[in-house]
Amino acid sequence: MKCYENKYVSESLSKLFSRFVSKKPKKPISNMITIEASEARLLFISDVHKGTRNRADDFRFSERAYNSMLAYYNRLGYTLVMLGDIEELWEESPSRVTSKYRHTFELEMQFFQNGRLIRLHGNHDDAWRRKALVEKYFGRKLGFLRNGECLRVHESFLFQVVDKGKKLGSIFAVHGHQGSASSDRFAFFSKLFVRLFSPAFQILTGHSWNPKTPSSDYSLRKKNNQALYAWAEEQDGLILIAGHTHRPVFSSRTHLHEVEDAIRLHLEETPDDSAGLAALEAKREWILAQEFEDAESGPAVEMKRPCYFNTGCCCFTDGDVTAIEVSEGRIRLIHWPDAENRPLGQELRSDNLAEIFEKLRGGNSGN
Repeated sequence: MKCYENKYVSESLSKLFSRFVSKKPKKPISNMITIEASEARLLFISDVHKGTRNRADDFRFSERAYNSMLAYYNRLGYTLVMLGDIEELWEESPSRVTSKYRHTFELEMQFFQNGRLIRLHGNHDDAWRRKALVEKYFGRKLGFLRNGECLRVHESFLFQVVDKGKKLGSIFAVHGHQGSASSDRFAFFSKLFVRLFSPAFQILTGHSWNPKTPSSDYSLRKKNNQALYAWAEEQDGLILIAGHTHRPVFSSRTHLHEVEDAIRLHLEETPDDSAGLAALEAKREWILAQEFEDAESGPAVEMKRPCYFNTGCCCFTDGDVTAIEVSEGRIRLIHWPDAENRPLGQELRSDNLAEIFEKLRGGNSGN
Protein backbone atom coordinates (compact mmCIF):
# COMPACT_ATOMS: atom_id res chain seq x y z
CA MET A 1 0.00 0.00 0.00
CA LYS A 2 2.35 2.71 -1.27
CA CYS A 3 1.51 6.29 -2.11
CA TYR A 4 3.64 9.35 -2.65
CA GLU A 5 2.83 10.81 0.77
CA ASN A 6 3.66 7.71 2.82
CA LYS A 7 7.38 8.42 3.02
CA TYR A 8 6.99 11.99 4.26
CA VAL A 9 4.17 11.17 6.67
CA SER A 10 6.12 8.21 8.05
CA GLU A 11 9.27 10.27 8.56
CA SER A 12 7.35 13.06 10.32
CA LEU A 13 5.43 10.75 12.64
CA SER A 14 8.51 8.66 13.42
CA LYS A 15 10.43 11.80 14.34
CA LEU A 16 7.66 12.89 16.72
CA PHE A 17 7.29 9.43 18.22
CA SER A 18 11.04 8.93 18.71
CA ARG A 19 11.02 11.55 21.46
CA PHE A 20 8.93 9.23 23.62
CA VAL A 21 11.07 6.12 23.15
CA SER A 22 14.48 7.77 23.54
CA LYS A 23 16.40 6.21 26.43
CA LYS A 24 18.02 9.56 27.24
CA PRO A 25 15.53 12.36 26.49
CA LYS A 26 17.11 15.79 26.28
CA LYS A 27 14.46 17.24 28.62
CA PRO A 28 11.52 16.00 30.72
CA ILE A 29 8.61 14.74 28.62
CA SER A 30 5.57 16.90 29.39
CA ASN A 31 3.33 15.45 26.68
CA MET A 32 3.10 11.88 27.94
CA ILE A 33 0.99 10.37 30.72
CA THR A 34 -0.03 6.90 31.92
CA ILE A 35 -3.75 6.08 32.12
CA GLU A 36 -5.64 3.15 33.62
CA ALA A 37 -7.89 1.65 30.94
CA SER A 38 -10.86 1.05 33.24
CA GLU A 39 -10.69 4.49 34.87
CA ALA A 40 -9.63 6.86 32.06
CA ARG A 41 -12.17 9.30 30.70
CA LEU A 42 -10.96 10.99 27.52
CA LEU A 43 -12.78 12.90 24.79
CA PHE A 44 -10.78 13.40 21.58
CA ILE A 45 -12.01 16.18 19.28
CA SER A 46 -10.48 18.04 16.34
CA ASP A 47 -11.14 20.50 13.53
CA VAL A 48 -13.45 22.97 15.21
CA HIS A 49 -12.26 25.83 12.97
CA LYS A 50 -13.70 28.64 15.08
CA GLY A 51 -13.87 31.75 12.90
CA THR A 52 -15.45 35.19 13.22
CA ARG A 53 -19.17 34.41 12.78
CA ASN A 54 -19.24 35.51 9.14
CA ARG A 55 -20.19 33.37 6.12
CA ALA A 56 -16.64 32.05 5.95
CA ASP A 57 -17.00 30.58 9.46
CA ASP A 58 -17.81 26.86 9.24
CA PHE A 59 -18.10 26.46 13.02
CA ARG A 60 -21.17 28.69 13.34
CA PHE A 61 -23.40 25.77 12.30
CA SER A 62 -22.00 23.42 14.95
CA GLU A 63 -21.63 25.80 17.88
CA ARG A 64 -24.76 24.56 19.64
CA ALA A 65 -23.82 20.87 19.38
CA TYR A 66 -20.20 21.51 20.32
CA ASN A 67 -21.00 23.63 23.37
CA SER A 68 -23.58 21.17 24.70
CA MET A 69 -21.12 18.30 24.21
CA LEU A 70 -18.44 20.15 26.19
CA ALA A 71 -20.84 20.88 29.05
CA TYR A 72 -21.88 17.22 29.21
CA TYR A 73 -18.38 15.74 29.26
CA ASN A 74 -16.99 18.37 31.61
CA ARG A 75 -19.65 17.57 34.22
CA LEU A 76 -18.74 13.87 33.95
CA GLY A 77 -15.06 14.61 34.61
CA TYR A 78 -13.61 13.80 31.19
CA THR A 79 -10.26 15.10 29.96
CA LEU A 80 -10.67 17.05 26.73
CA VAL A 81 -7.99 16.19 24.16
CA MET A 82 -8.03 18.77 21.36
CA LEU A 83 -6.17 17.54 18.28
CA GLY A 84 -5.69 20.82 16.44
CA ASP A 85 -7.35 23.17 13.95
CA ILE A 86 -9.46 24.42 16.84
CA GLU A 87 -9.26 28.01 15.60
CA GLU A 88 -9.25 29.03 11.93
CA LEU A 89 -6.06 31.09 11.85
CA TRP A 90 -5.29 30.72 8.16
CA GLU A 91 -8.28 32.91 7.32
CA GLU A 92 -8.50 35.06 10.45
CA SER A 93 -6.24 36.67 13.05
CA PRO A 94 -6.05 35.34 16.64
CA SER A 95 -7.45 38.61 18.02
CA ARG A 96 -10.60 38.42 15.90
CA VAL A 97 -11.29 34.73 16.57
CA THR A 98 -10.74 34.93 20.33
CA SER A 99 -13.14 37.87 20.59
CA LYS A 100 -16.06 36.14 18.81
CA TYR A 101 -16.53 32.88 20.75
CA ARG A 102 -15.91 33.91 24.35
CA HIS A 103 -18.53 31.54 25.79
CA THR A 104 -17.10 28.56 23.90
CA PHE A 105 -13.61 29.44 25.14
CA GLU A 106 -15.02 29.63 28.68
CA LEU A 107 -16.43 26.10 28.32
CA GLU A 108 -13.03 24.86 27.13
CA MET A 109 -11.32 26.73 29.96
CA GLN A 110 -13.37 24.83 32.56
CA PHE A 111 -11.52 21.67 31.51
CA PHE A 112 -8.21 23.52 31.81
CA GLN A 113 -8.96 24.93 35.26
CA ASN A 114 -9.65 21.40 36.48
CA GLY A 115 -6.42 20.04 34.99
CA ARG A 116 -8.30 18.14 32.29
CA LEU A 117 -7.32 19.82 29.01
CA ILE A 118 -4.70 18.59 26.54
CA ARG A 119 -4.17 20.83 23.55
CA LEU A 120 -2.37 20.08 20.26
CA HIS A 121 -1.96 22.35 17.26
CA GLY A 122 -2.83 21.47 13.68
CA ASN A 123 -2.01 23.24 10.44
CA HIS A 124 -4.78 25.86 10.54
CA ASP A 125 -3.85 26.87 14.10
CA ASP A 126 -0.09 26.35 13.83
CA ALA A 127 0.35 29.90 15.12
CA TRP A 128 0.06 28.35 18.59
CA ARG A 129 3.50 26.79 18.09
CA ARG A 130 4.75 30.19 19.25
CA LYS A 131 4.70 30.27 23.03
CA ALA A 132 4.52 34.07 23.07
CA LEU A 133 1.25 34.05 21.09
CA VAL A 134 -0.26 31.39 23.36
CA GLU A 135 0.61 33.44 26.44
CA LYS A 136 -0.77 36.63 24.86
CA TYR A 137 -4.14 35.29 23.76
CA PHE A 138 -4.82 32.30 26.00
CA GLY A 139 -3.01 33.62 29.05
CA ARG A 140 -3.60 37.36 29.19
CA LYS A 141 -6.70 37.73 26.99
CA LEU A 142 -8.72 34.57 27.75
CA GLY A 143 -7.40 33.68 31.20
CA PHE A 144 -6.16 30.14 30.52
CA LEU A 145 -3.98 30.27 33.63
CA ARG A 146 -3.71 27.60 36.33
CA ASN A 147 -1.41 28.00 39.32
CA GLY A 148 0.28 30.80 37.42
CA GLU A 149 1.01 28.57 34.42
CA CYS A 150 -0.43 29.21 30.95
CA LEU A 151 -1.96 26.59 28.69
CA ARG A 152 0.65 24.58 26.78
CA VAL A 153 0.12 23.59 23.15
CA HIS A 154 1.92 20.46 21.89
CA GLU A 155 2.30 18.84 18.47
CA SER A 156 1.72 15.31 19.75
CA PHE A 157 0.75 13.46 22.91
CA LEU A 158 1.30 9.88 24.10
CA PHE A 159 -0.97 7.96 26.46
CA GLN A 160 0.56 4.83 27.99
CA VAL A 161 -2.45 2.58 28.64
CA VAL A 162 -2.27 0.08 31.52
CA ASP A 163 -4.62 -2.43 33.11
CA LYS A 164 -3.99 -2.67 36.87
CA GLY A 165 -0.39 -1.65 36.28
CA LYS A 166 0.21 -3.99 33.33
CA LYS A 167 0.91 -2.20 30.05
CA LEU A 168 -1.68 -2.79 27.34
CA GLY A 169 -0.32 -0.44 24.69
CA SER A 170 -0.12 3.21 23.70
CA ILE A 171 -2.41 5.83 22.18
CA PHE A 172 -0.49 8.33 20.05
CA ALA A 173 -2.42 11.53 19.32
CA VAL A 174 -1.56 13.98 16.53
CA HIS A 175 -3.48 16.32 14.25
CA GLY A 176 -2.72 14.24 11.17
CA HIS A 177 -1.27 16.83 8.79
CA GLN A 178 2.32 15.89 9.50
CA GLY A 179 4.35 15.23 6.36
CA SER A 180 1.61 16.12 3.86
CA ALA A 181 2.43 18.47 1.01
CA SER A 182 -0.27 21.16 1.18
CA SER A 183 -0.74 21.10 4.95
CA ASP A 184 2.83 20.72 6.23
CA ARG A 185 5.76 20.75 3.81
CA PHE A 186 4.41 23.58 1.64
CA ALA A 187 1.86 24.92 4.09
CA PHE A 188 3.15 28.49 3.72
CA PHE A 189 1.81 28.70 0.16
CA SER A 190 -1.51 27.09 1.10
CA LYS A 191 -1.89 29.49 4.00
CA LEU A 192 -1.12 32.50 1.79
CA PHE A 193 -3.69 31.40 -0.80
CA VAL A 194 -6.38 30.83 1.83
CA ARG A 195 -5.69 34.13 3.61
CA LEU A 196 -5.86 36.15 0.38
CA PHE A 197 -8.75 34.53 -1.48
CA SER A 198 -10.83 32.03 0.46
CA PRO A 199 -12.66 34.24 3.02
CA ALA A 200 -13.81 36.78 0.43
CA PHE A 201 -15.02 34.05 -1.92
CA GLN A 202 -16.87 32.22 0.87
CA ILE A 203 -18.49 35.41 2.19
CA LEU A 204 -19.72 36.32 -1.30
CA THR A 205 -20.92 32.87 -2.36
CA GLY A 206 -21.44 30.90 0.85
CA HIS A 207 -19.16 28.16 -0.55
CA SER A 208 -15.61 27.22 0.43
CA TRP A 209 -12.77 27.78 -2.00
CA ASN A 210 -9.57 26.29 -0.62
CA PRO A 211 -6.52 24.53 -2.04
CA LYS A 212 -7.14 20.81 -2.31
CA THR A 213 -6.80 19.26 1.14
CA PRO A 214 -7.93 15.96 2.73
CA SER A 215 -10.89 17.75 4.31
CA SER A 216 -12.37 18.68 0.92
CA ASP A 217 -10.94 16.23 -1.61
CA TYR A 218 -11.80 12.53 -1.46
CA SER A 219 -8.67 11.36 -3.27
CA LEU A 220 -6.36 13.29 -0.94
CA ARG A 221 -8.36 12.13 2.08
CA LYS A 222 -7.94 8.53 1.00
CA LYS A 223 -4.19 9.02 0.54
CA ASN A 224 -3.88 10.76 3.90
CA ASN A 225 -5.78 7.97 5.67
CA GLN A 226 -3.63 5.35 3.94
CA ALA A 227 -0.41 7.15 4.91
CA LEU A 228 -1.43 7.48 8.57
CA TYR A 229 -2.56 3.86 8.64
CA ALA A 230 0.65 2.65 6.94
CA TRP A 231 2.73 4.20 9.71
CA ALA A 232 0.48 3.01 12.54
CA GLU A 233 0.31 -0.60 11.35
CA GLU A 234 4.10 -0.91 11.61
CA GLN A 235 4.12 0.04 15.30
CA ASP A 236 3.94 -2.40 18.20
CA GLY A 237 0.77 -2.15 20.29
CA LEU A 238 -0.08 1.38 19.22
CA ILE A 239 -3.34 3.15 18.37
CA LEU A 240 -3.02 6.34 16.32
CA ILE A 241 -5.79 8.93 16.81
CA ALA A 242 -5.82 11.89 14.43
CA GLY A 243 -8.11 14.48 12.86
CA HIS A 244 -7.41 16.69 9.81
CA THR A 245 -9.52 14.81 7.23
CA HIS A 246 -12.89 15.89 8.73
CA ARG A 247 -14.27 12.35 8.34
CA PRO A 248 -14.36 9.78 11.16
CA VAL A 249 -12.50 6.47 11.02
CA PHE A 250 -12.98 3.74 13.64
CA SER A 251 -10.61 0.77 13.95
CA SER A 252 -9.23 1.71 10.51
CA ARG A 253 -12.73 1.42 9.04
CA THR A 254 -14.54 4.28 7.28
CA HIS A 255 -18.31 4.39 6.80
CA LEU A 256 -17.74 3.50 3.15
CA HIS A 257 -15.84 0.37 4.20
CA GLU A 258 -18.75 -0.65 6.43
CA VAL A 259 -21.32 -0.31 3.65
CA GLU A 260 -19.18 -2.16 1.10
CA ASP A 261 -18.74 -5.02 3.58
CA ALA A 262 -22.51 -5.10 4.09
CA ILE A 263 -23.05 -5.34 0.32
CA ARG A 264 -20.64 -8.27 0.01
CA LEU A 265 -22.26 -10.05 2.95
CA HIS A 266 -25.72 -9.42 1.53
CA LEU A 267 -24.73 -10.93 -1.83
CA GLU A 268 -23.36 -14.01 -0.09
CA GLU A 269 -26.20 -14.63 2.38
CA THR A 270 -29.37 -13.17 0.84
CA PRO A 271 -28.75 -12.64 -2.90
CA ASP A 272 -32.48 -12.79 -3.65
CA ASP A 273 -33.30 -9.81 -1.42
CA SER A 274 -33.24 -7.18 -4.15
CA ALA A 275 -34.84 -4.48 -2.01
CA GLY A 276 -32.24 -4.81 0.74
CA LEU A 277 -29.39 -4.81 -1.77
CA ALA A 278 -30.86 -1.78 -3.53
CA ALA A 279 -30.95 0.14 -0.25
CA LEU A 280 -27.29 -0.68 0.47
CA GLU A 281 -26.16 0.26 -3.02
CA ALA A 282 -28.09 3.52 -2.77
CA LYS A 283 -26.33 4.25 0.54
CA ARG A 284 -22.97 3.50 -1.05
CA GLU A 285 -23.59 5.98 -3.88
CA TRP A 286 -24.84 8.55 -1.37
CA ILE A 287 -21.56 8.29 0.53
CA LEU A 288 -19.44 8.38 -2.62
CA ALA A 289 -21.15 11.54 -3.84
CA GLN A 290 -20.83 13.15 -0.41
CA GLU A 291 -17.13 12.32 -0.36
CA PHE A 292 -16.57 13.95 -3.78
CA GLU A 293 -15.48 10.61 -5.22
CA ASP A 294 -14.63 10.49 -8.90
CA ALA A 295 -14.05 7.63 -11.32
CA GLU A 296 -10.28 8.12 -11.41
CA SER A 297 -9.61 7.96 -7.68
CA GLY A 298 -10.41 4.25 -7.42
CA PRO A 299 -11.96 2.30 -4.56
CA ALA A 300 -11.02 2.82 -0.94
CA VAL A 301 -8.10 0.61 0.12
CA GLU A 302 -8.90 -1.82 2.90
CA MET A 303 -7.11 -1.16 6.17
CA LYS A 304 -7.16 -4.43 8.11
CA ARG A 305 -5.47 -3.75 11.45
CA PRO A 306 -7.50 -1.71 14.01
CA CYS A 307 -4.67 0.75 14.63
CA TYR A 308 -6.01 3.99 13.12
CA PHE A 309 -8.85 6.16 14.41
CA ASN A 310 -10.01 9.59 13.26
CA THR A 311 -12.24 11.93 15.24
CA GLY A 312 -13.97 13.44 12.20
CA CYS A 313 -14.66 17.10 12.93
CA CYS A 314 -16.71 19.64 14.87
CA CYS A 315 -17.75 21.81 11.92
CA PHE A 316 -20.04 19.73 9.72
CA THR A 317 -22.33 22.04 7.76
CA ASP A 318 -25.41 20.21 9.08
CA GLY A 319 -24.45 21.31 12.60
CA ASP A 320 -23.36 17.88 13.85
CA VAL A 321 -20.05 16.95 15.47
CA THR A 322 -18.17 13.67 15.93
CA ALA A 323 -15.60 12.63 18.53
CA ILE A 324 -13.68 9.65 19.90
CA GLU A 325 -14.43 8.73 23.51
CA VAL A 326 -12.33 6.50 25.77
CA SER A 327 -14.01 5.31 28.97
CA GLU A 328 -14.74 2.17 30.99
CA GLY A 329 -12.07 0.26 29.10
CA ARG A 330 -13.70 0.93 25.72
CA ILE A 331 -13.15 3.24 22.77
CA ARG A 332 -16.20 4.73 21.06
CA LEU A 333 -17.10 6.84 18.04
CA ILE A 334 -19.63 9.44 19.19
CA HIS A 335 -22.02 11.56 17.13
CA TRP A 336 -23.62 14.67 18.66
CA PRO A 337 -26.57 15.31 18.79
CA ASP A 338 -28.34 11.95 18.83
CA ALA A 339 -30.63 10.50 16.14
CA GLU A 340 -33.59 12.46 17.53
CA ASN A 341 -31.62 15.72 17.47
CA ARG A 342 -31.46 15.90 21.26
CA PRO A 343 -28.36 17.34 23.02
CA LEU A 344 -27.05 13.85 23.78
CA GLY A 345 -24.34 11.69 22.28
CA GLN A 346 -25.12 8.78 19.98
CA GLU A 347 -22.68 5.86 20.01
CA LEU A 348 -21.89 4.85 16.43
CA ARG A 349 -19.18 2.26 17.10
CA SER A 350 -17.60 0.74 20.21
CA ASP A 351 -14.81 -1.74 20.95
CA ASN A 352 -12.82 -3.08 23.89
CA LEU A 353 -9.44 -1.38 24.28
CA ALA A 354 -7.66 -4.44 25.67
CA GLU A 355 -8.88 -6.58 22.78
CA ILE A 356 -7.70 -4.00 20.24
CA PHE A 357 -4.24 -3.84 21.80
CA GLU A 358 -4.06 -7.63 21.81
CA LYS A 359 -4.54 -7.60 18.02
CA LEU A 360 -1.86 -4.93 17.61
CA ARG A 361 0.97 -6.51 19.57
CA GLY A 362 4.00 -7.17 17.42
CA GLY A 363 3.26 -4.46 14.83
CA ASN A 364 2.54 -5.55 11.28
CA SER A 365 4.28 -8.87 11.92
CA GLY A 366 1.17 -9.92 13.79
CA ASN A 367 -0.85 -9.99 10.56
